[in-house]
Amino acid sequence: VRLEFDYTGEEQIFNVGRTGTYKLEIWGAQGGSRSSYIGGYGGFSQGKIKLEKNSQLFINVGGTGTSKVGGYNGGGTRTSGDTTG
Repeated sequence: VRLEFDYTGEEQIFNVGRTGTYKLEIWGAQGGSRSSYIGGYGGFSQGKIKLEKNSQLFINVGGTGTSKVGGYNGGGTRTSGDTTG
């Protein structure tokens, strides 16, 4: 079974239905972009974890940043000024 969690701006909870080893693949949120300057892509990690039935996994999907603030749970702030140096 493959599950995907989209950005909601809130913590999401996965309730484990069966004891077993689960493969997790996670991507970090992209940094904010401005004009033709594209924000940096988020990191990637993967691994396996053993989870017990009826336990919970708390999921926080990051959001892209803006010129004022970084995105939810780690997306970077975009540049707001001249980037030519």
